[in-house]
Amino acid sequence: MSQENAARSLGAPRWKTFLTITLPQIRFAVVTASLLSFLTSFDEVVVAMFVSSGDNPILTRNMFNALRDQIDPTIASISTIMICVTTTMMVLAQVFGQQKAPKG
Repeated sequence: MSQENAARSLGAPRWKTFLTITLPQIRFAVVTASLLSFLTSFDEVVVAMFVSSGDNPILTRNMFNALRDQIDPTIASISTIMICVTTTMMVLAQVFGQQKAPKG
């Protein structure tokens, strides 16, 4: 909060203070929250069944129907791709999120 107050007292507008002071400090929390909400959306099959209509089925509903009605390796491959993408994003967030130690 003191960094934001310092920036504001030096004449920085609110949006610039948010983008240059606040957002860099909370960016990893925002990325992690978005990844967790993305993963949770695949777990909520019941909500997806009510939300999606007949004309526009979403991926979660298609996966559920395919598991219920037929044996198809497509669902396993989609699940594997989703796990690999999520793991890669988490590893990249950890690698690029490490603070660099000051030299000297």
